[in-house]
Amino acid sequence: MEENNISIEHTENVQPQIEAPNEAAEAAEKEVLRSDLTGMTREELVKYFKKVQEDYVLTEVAKHLEDVKSSFDALTKAANDELHQKFIDEGGEEKDFKPVPDPLDQKMKELYSKYRETRKSEKEAADKERKQNALEKRNIIQNMNNILAQPDNGEQNKTFKELMAQWKKIGQVPQNEKAEIDSAYRTCVDKFYDNMRISRDLRELDMKRNYDEKVKLCEQAEKLVDQPSAPKAFFAIQQIHASWKNIGPVSAEQREALWNRLKAATNVINERFHKYVDENHEKEKQNYEAKLALCKEVEELGKSPMETIKECDAVVNKMLEIQTRWRSIGFAPKEFNNSVYADFRKLCDVIYEKKRKTYKDFNASLSVNYDEKVKLCEKAEELADSTDWRKTTDALINLQKQWKKIGPVPHKRSEAIWTRFRAACDKFFNNKAQHFEGVDGEQNENLEKKRAIIEELKAYQMPEDVDEHFKVLQSFQQRWNQIGFVAKKVKNDINQEFASLINQQYDKLNTDDNNRNLQRFKSRMELMLDELNGRDKITHERNKLITKLKQLEQDIVQLENNIGFFTTKSKQTDRLVNDVNEKIKNARANIDMINLKLDIIDALVG
Repeated sequence: MEENNISIEHTENVQPQIEAPNEAAEAAEKEVLRSDLTGMTREELVKYFKKVQEDYVLTEVAKHLEDVKSSFDALTKAANDELHQKFIDEGGEEKDFKPVPDPLDQKMKELYSKYRETRKSEKEAADKERKQNALEKRNIIQNMNNILAQPDNGEQNKTFKELMAQWKKIGQVPQNEKAEIDSAYRTCVDKFYDNMRISRDLRELDMKRNYDEKVKLCEQAEKLVDQPSAPKAFFAIQQIHASWKNIGPVSAEQREALWNRLKAATNVINERFHKYVDENHEKEKQNYEAKLALCKEVEELGKSPMETIKECDAVVNKMLEIQTRWRSIGFAPKEFNNSVYADFRKLCDVIYEKKRKTYKDFNASLSVNYDEKVKLCEKAEELADSTDWRKTTDALINLQKQWKKIGPVPHKRSEAIWTRFRAACDKFFNNKAQHFEGVDGEQNENLEKKRAIIEELKAYQMPEDVDEHFKVLQSFQQRWNQIGFVAKKVKNDINQEFASLINQQYDKLNTDDNNRNLQRFKSRMELMLDELNGRDKITHERNKLITKLKQLEQDIVQLENNIGFFTTKSKQTDRLVNDVNEKIKNARANIDMINLKLDIIDALVG
């Protein structure tokens, strides 16, 4: 029975050295828990915070929840900044701005408050439990030492085993006491196996049980080699080693092979984890370089001219595109992540500040434009009762040209000031029309001449030469215009018939729709000019075109302002922006066509 006095070594219980720097563990925690926070909305962040809070032990995911809260706060601030900017852009005063109550923000505050309270309670409970565990383990060590100090009475083995079983059921102790307590426990166990007279059968049975348990741990470790997530495998192998330490010894001939089996799987897992950490560090460095490049882009963009609304919107749209790219990039190294974001935000704020100034200046220019249009209204009102038809007509047309050159006015005053100006112009031209209603002439003779031209136009065959065809049509138009007035009762019918025939001939020209449209418009204006009160009617036509022109210009300003409010990137937002851009494009095309028609009118009436 000499083996009863042999000291049983526990070298196989010692956990292998596993390098797990705090930074690597944090990177692993991101891999296990983190969704793509940079692409999540505020609503998704609230739901994700709640899920993590409910599914994980808070002490293990505390830092991650703080990151989720920070991401939510950043998005909330950005949303408030946009509302604030919109308020200022629409003419609001800085002191009058009040953020709109935000249910999502309130929900996040409630969750975060609950998390802080639970976290505090868990920590206090955990600290209390660890202290109690330390006290219980020290009592067990004291009882073990008491047993070891007494002569063997046949009950020592059973009592000591019971104490060992109690030890395994006790949880963690404070970190600063762990090494001391574990060392004292191992010393007691070593002395127990060295000093107690255990039968060979009992020792072999105990070691066989320990062997079976350690084989299971080896099998678990080997399965972890195929675990896709290196961080998950890394944390799991640490738990296996912790369990290994709590299992007793195995026979000397099995000890080294069993330990080498666990160590082999551990080395593979550790190597994979170190590679993951290195790759993660490299990726974070690349992310940092990419973010620095975007900072440089925004800095250069901030030097672009932003003197007009159009320039402002172009710069801001480019900046929003850069911000979208920023959100698609992952974390930078921990020591640089916050600072590079702060730099990026400051550079963006420079552009937002320039935009605010330009919009402020633009709003000021609206007031100046309004004052200028008031002066034009006063001049038009002075001319409204004039009977100097030719001179006053030219004067009012000149005022209308000046009106066209003046920029937009405040939206709330736009309709009223235009109505005032148009009323003064209409008053004069209505008076002029009434004055010339009684004018008569060689109307019957003119009617016959025009009917002759219509018959000639009906019989006209288009030549192959398009240029010649165009000249002939112009000749028809000129001859028609040279004929004087006809009776009022037939004037509209005869003019419409000629216009219809001449437009049919113009449609045969090989030109685009815009050119044909302009030719038909010119033909109609020329016909209108020769009618009674023709100049007045053309002027009225011109007024309608100017009214439509101003409305289109204001529509474009409003549409371009609306684009600036689309900050969130999504398929729906892109579709809305494209629709607005199409409307702006069509409005500009209509403006160009109206200006060409105005040029035709101005050339006719001088």
